[in-house]
Amino acid sequence: MDPFAAEAWEMIRRRKDVPARAKWMVLQHLRKPWVDGFRITVISPLKDGLDGYLGAEILDDGKRPWFFPSLRWWRSHWTRSHGPDGGGCDVGIHTRFLAHDAEDPEFLYADVAWNGTMSVLGRRDFEAECRAWRRLGA
Repeated sequence: MDPFAAEAWEMIRRRKDVPARAKWMVLQHLRKPWVDGFRITVISPLKDGLDGYLGAEILDDGKRPWFFPSLRWWRSHWTRSHGPDGGGCDVGIHTRFLAHDAEDPEFLYADVAWNGTMSVLGRRDFEAECRAWRRLGA
């Protein structure tokens, strides 16, 4: 696991206000066993007023800054996309709010690999995630 993600995981793992199932969901997103070579998840806001969902800036690709998601973002993600407690997986919700190929997403959501490659996710990626979610026993 990326050292930055590992530090974030330790903070979330210790929080008593985060349900166990939601902690499991976050941990799976920090590991992403369904993505070969996965290192870390990053987000970039597409609308104003979303600063509270951003953690530390991780990189800038020359087009936009990319951030690690804040706890507020993770909380929104487990209630919306993996609702209600982190155990589900809804392709439509993922796509609506996070996919580059959606009509009006709130964020771009990307995976960064250990080799430095960044992949901005779309609907097909979320379909793969939800298939993996079922295999993981969510």
